[in-house]
Amino acid sequence: MSAREIIHLHLGQAGSQIGGSLWNTYCNEYKVERSGKYNGQNPTNISHIFKNVGESYYKPRAVFFDLDPETKQTFRDTSLKRLFGEDQFITGREDASNNFARGFYNLGREFRDEMIDGIRRESEACDSLQGFYIFRSLGGGTGSGVGSLLIQELQHEFGGKDKMDFSIAPSSVLNTSVTEPYNVVHSMYNNIEDNDISVMMDNKALYSVSANKLDIEVPRYRDLNRLVSRVVQSVTSTLGAGAGANRMTLSEFKTNLIPFSRIHHTIPSYAPLSTNSRSHYHRMSVTEITRSAFDEESTFLSVGDMKDSKFLSSCLLYRGDVSRREANQAKNTILDEYQFVDWAPNGIKLNIQNRGYTKSTPSKSVTMLGINTALKDSLYAMNTRFDMMLQKRAFMHWYLMEGMEELEFHDAKEELFALEKDYNELHNDDDSYTRPLKSQGYSVYEY
Repeated sequence: MSAREIIHLHLGQAGSQIGGSLWNTYCNEYKVERSGKYNGQNPTNISHIFKNVGESYYKPRAVFFDLDPETKQTFRDTSLKRLFGEDQFITGREDASNNFARGFYNLGREFRDEMIDGIRRESEACDSLQGFYIFRSLGGGTGSGVGSLLIQELQHEFGGKDKMDFSIAPSSVLNTSVTEPYNVVHSMYNNIEDNDISVMMDNKALYSVSANKLDIEVPRYRDLNRLVSRVVQSVTSTLGAGAGANRMTLSEFKTNLIPFSRIHHTIPSYAPLSTNSRSHYHRMSVTEITRSAFDEESTFLSVGDMKDSKFLSSCLLYRGDVSRREANQAKNTILDEYQFVDWAPNGIKLNIQNRGYTKSTPSKSVTMLGINTALKDSLYAMNTRFDMMLQKRAFMHWYLMEGMEELEFHDAKEELFALEKDYNELHNDDDSYTRPLKSQGYSVYEY
C-alpha cells in the first residue's frame, strides 16, 4: 500500500541550500540516481516523496521559491541539475533585501499566484496528499516574509493538510543581517495560529555540533545543511510505505507532539554524532545514544541544559539495529533523568525503523523532537533584541516603506511576549509569570 505524499517547499537561499543537501541524502537512501532513474525494487517505498514521470524515472515532490533569480542557476551547476524539472523552480526578479515586509507585503503578493499554481501542480500529481514540509530561514526577507505569506495561503487553500516547518532561527552570536530580530518576530507572529509543527534550529547550535561533535574546524553551510538533512530524513523514513507497520503520518506527529495549538515549536537533536574514526572504535548502546540525543551538545537549537527545564512531549525516532526492548529501556532512563510535566508524565512516543541505514550512517541512531520549556530562553533572547531595536525605532522606516504599519511591530511584540509567558507558566506550573506591563512599553517583566 502506497504512503500518502508529502510536498517539500524550499524558500529563499537557506531553504534551497537545505534542499540541495536533503535531496542528495534522499537519492542515496532510496537508490535514485541524480538523473531520476530508480534502481530499487519497490517503487511504493519512494512514492511519498518522489513522483513517477515515466518508466523507471522519478522526480522529487518539491517546489523551490526564491525572489532571487540566481537560485535556479545554482542548481544547474550541481549534480542535481537533471533531477528537477524547470517548473519546480519559481523565482522573482529581485530579492527581499533582508526585509520581512518586502517579502510579505510587496514582492510576495506579486509572487503569490505563481507560488500557489506551482503547489497545485504538485498536489495534482498526488493520490492522497497528507501535507507539506517547509524549509526556510526566519532571519531572511524571503524565508520570513514570503514564508509567512505562503503558510497563510496553504492554510487557506489546503486547510486540511498538515504543515511541518523546518526553520533556521537567527542567533544572537552569528547574525547575517542587522534586521534579523524584526524578521523572526514578525514571522513567528504571523504564523503562530497557522503552523502545525515547527522544528526550530539555529546556526549557533549547528556550528557548535559540527565543531565539537564532528571535529570540523571551520564548518560551512553545507556541513550544517547535512545535519538538518539527518533530522528530516529520520522523520521522512517514518512516513513512507517502507516503514511497514511502524509507519506514521504527519497527523500522528501532531497528535503526539503538540499539546496546545500555540505550543508547537519543537527542539530537534540527533545521535550519535561523531567522526567516522570515532564511531569505528566506539559502538554506543541504545540507551547511550538516547542520552546523547538529550544532551545539550547534541541539540540543534541553543536552549541550554534541558535537565533544568520540563518536557511537555517528545518523539524518539530510532533507525537501524534497535529492538523494542532496548528502546523502552532507554525511554525509562530518560523519564527518570529528565523532568516531564505532571499532566504528561509518560510523554515520549517511540518509533523504530529497522531498515534504511547505509554504510555512511551509524548502525543505530535516534532523532529526538521535543517540546520543552527551555524554549523560553530562546524566546527571551529574540524578544529582547527586538525590543531594543523597537525602542529606538531603528531601521523601521524600511519596513514602513513596504506597506507595514508601526502598530504591527507592537502587536507582534505583545504576541511573542505572550508566547514566552506561556512557556514560563508551563515551566512553573503556576501563574507567577505575567506579561509585560503595557504602561512600561512591553519591555519590563512583572513577577
